[in-house]
Amino acid sequence: MLSFRELVALLRRSRRMSRHRRRQFVELLLSVVERPLVPDTRLDLDSMNDADAILHFRFDVASLTRLSRALQLPAVVITESRDRCLAVEALCVALNRLAYPRRYCDMMIMFGRSRESMCRIHNYVLDALYDTWADVLFFQQTLVAKRLQKYKDAIVAKGSPLTNVFGFIDGSKIETCRITQRRKHRDDGDVELIIYPDMQRVIYSGHKRRHCLNFQAVTAPDGLCIHFWGPLEGSRHDTTLLRESKLLEHLDAHEAVYAGSQIYGDPAYGLLKWVSSGYKCARISDREKAFNSSMSKVRQSVEWTFGITKTLWAFIKFKDQQKIMLSSVGKAVSVAVFLANCHCCIYRGNQISSFFNLAPPSLEEYLSLSVKNTGAIQRDLSH
Repeated sequence: MLSFRELVALLRRSRRMSRHRRRQFVELLLSVVERPLVPDTRLDLDSMNDADAILHFRFDVASLTRLSRALQLPAVVITESRDRCLAVEALCVALNRLAYPRRYCDMMIMFGRSRESMCRIHNYVLDALYDTWADVLFFQQTLVAKRLQKYKDAIVAKGSPLTNVFGFIDGSKIETCRITQRRKHRDDGDVELIIYPDMQRVIYSGHKRRHCLNFQAVTAPDGLCIHFWGPLEGSRHDTTLLRESKLLEHLDAHEAVYAGSQIYGDPAYGLLKWVSSGYKCARISDREKAFNSSMSKVRQSVEWTFGITKTLWAFIKFKDQQKIMLSSVGKAVSVAVFLANCHCCIYRGNQISSFFNLAPPSLEEYLSLSVKNTGAIQRDLSH
C-alpha cells in the first residue's frame, strides 16, 4: 500500500498526462483496497519458554511436538489453497484459536500469516483430527474393556452404593449465535424468497432460555471422556440424545464385555438395560434419599468434564463465534473434548482423576489403544 508521500509524488507526475488518463489513474488508485499488513515473523517454538507455550496453546513446548506426532498429522500441512506449514505450527494455530476466542487478526502477530491463511489451516486441522479420531471419541472400546474393573472399584471407593457402575452420562448445551431464518436469492432478475425451517425455534432451549446445541458425554473415573456424541438441536431432551447416539446399541453389540455393568445418569434417563438412575417420585423414603445423595456426589464428575473442556478451550463457549451454517460448530466442540482428553493423559490427570484417585493412561497408550479399536461402530455425526 502506498504512503501519503508516495501518492502525492505519483499525482505530481501525472500532470504530464492528459485529463482523461489522469482521471483513469485517480479512479484506479481509489479502487485499490487497503489490506492489513502481515507481520514479517514466524512461530519459533525453540525460543519460547514453557510458561508462554502453556498460556497460548495449553501445552508446553515438548508436549506440542509430542502431540503433533501422536495425532498423526502430516509432516507438512498443505491446504486446498496451497497454504504450507509444518504439522506443529498447524497444530499451534488450532490450539491458539481454541484456547481463547481470539480473532485471526490478533493471531497474525504470533504466526506472521494472513487471516485467510490461518482460517484455512485451522479448518484443516479440525477436519484432520475429527476424521482420524471420530470413532475414538464416540466410544473407546478397547480402553474401557481393559480398565472396566478399575473404573468400578474407583467409584465404589468414593462411596457409591452401586458396584457395577463404570461411568456417568449427561448432556450439555453449548450456546450458539442466533441463526438467520430466511435468505433471498435472485434468479433471472426476480427475487426468489426461500424460507428455511424455523431454525431459531429448533435450536432454542426453553429450559435454558438460549439458542444452543446438545451434546452427550460419558465420563470415566480416570478423567477421560470415554464417549462423546453430538450435536443435536437445543430443543431436544437428553433421552433423545441417548436414543439418537446409538450408544445402547453399541453396548448391546459388546454385551459379553459389559454384561452386568451400567452407566449412571440423572433421574431423567430412567431405568434401562445399560443405564441406571436415582429415584424419582413425589415421596421417597429416607433410604432412597440416602441412595440419591450418595450417587449424586460421584455423578457430579460428568459436570466437571464439560467445565474442564470449556476452561481449556474457551473458544467453544463464546457464542458470538459459534455460527451455525457458517462454521463447523459441532466439529470444533468434538475436537475440543478430544484435545481435553489428550491434555489429561499428558499431564497425568485432572480434577476428576484426583477425586477418584485413578490415573489416566499415557497419551501413546490412549491413542494406540484407540487406533486398534477395529470393532467400533461407525457413527454419522452431523456437523
